[in-house]
Amino acid sequence: MQDVHTGNAPVILSPLRARRSAGRKLLGRVRYQYGTLVGGSLLLIVVLMTIFAPLIAAYDPREIVNDRRLSPSSEHIMGTDEVGRDTFSRVIYGGRVSLRVGILAVVIGAVVGTLLGMVAGFVGGWIDAVIMRVIDVLLAFPGILLALVIVAILGPSINNVMNAVGIEFIPAFVRTVRGATLSVKEEEYVVAARAVGARSWRIIGRHILPNVVSTVVVLGTLAVGIAILAAAGLSFLGLGAQPPTPEWGSMLSDARNYLRESPHMAIFPGATIMIVVLSLNLLGDGLRELLDPRMRP
Repeated sequence: MQDVHTGNAPVILSPLRARRSAGRKLLGRVRYQYGTLVGGSLLLIVVLMTIFAPLIAAYDPREIVNDRRLSPSSEHIMGTDEVGRDTFSRVIYGGRVSLRVGILAVVIGAVVGTLLGMVAGFVGGWIDAVIMRVIDVLLAFPGILLALVIVAILGPSINNVMNAVGIEFIPAFVRTVRGATLSVKEEEYVVAARAVGARSWRIIGRHILPNVVSTVVVLGTLAVGIAILAAAGLSFLGLGAQPPTPEWGSMLSDARNYLRESPHMAIFPGATIMIVVLSLNLLGDGLRELLDPRMRP
């Protein structure tokens, strides 16, 4: 229960009413987070377009529907590509691939990195030392180089790109979560739980994880944009989505030989990547301000 003093007598709010009050305050703050609103709206539009791609796209993204490299027109609003496929349809369906790879790659990095970070920060000792030395080794490689090595070993495919980019993000989540865990485990309620004999896994699940999840959410939101860029870069190099699968990076790779004659082939998938990454960055910055108690008014 929560006490709210009004006048002389305190008014006790039920947990449900307290949550509703907190929700209203959060929504009230979101109203003035213009970057969050713009980023969230743009991202929502792109996600909805990819979900309802069969209803929006007029053509099959793999089907040759007209002459090659047609300029944008009323029939093909983004023109056609080098073999005569509708660019608009390929951009929409390509969003399914790019967004899936970006989101799932970050989920892989977040789940593995969060677990390792909490264990390293909470347990400490030689376990912490071993985990962090492995992370230091991974950080010694540039992210894109590490992903290139992994894909080269596993073979070119969109699933291997997803796994490679996910592994690339593990060190960032481990270091961030470990730092947050070291801070949280010194709190009085965690010390009290350890003093009464609570098991480590129970303390981690009930006290550590709820206090680091907001950090993970913010970092994950920002990481999705980076993951989409990394996956598009690997596909651009021919290591990701294989023809005729539509994917934004592979579309840019196909368009590079026709930049002077048909620039629209590169402009539309490139602009889509820019809009999605920008919206994710705006959304991530807004979530950081909303979820970080130090930044609340």
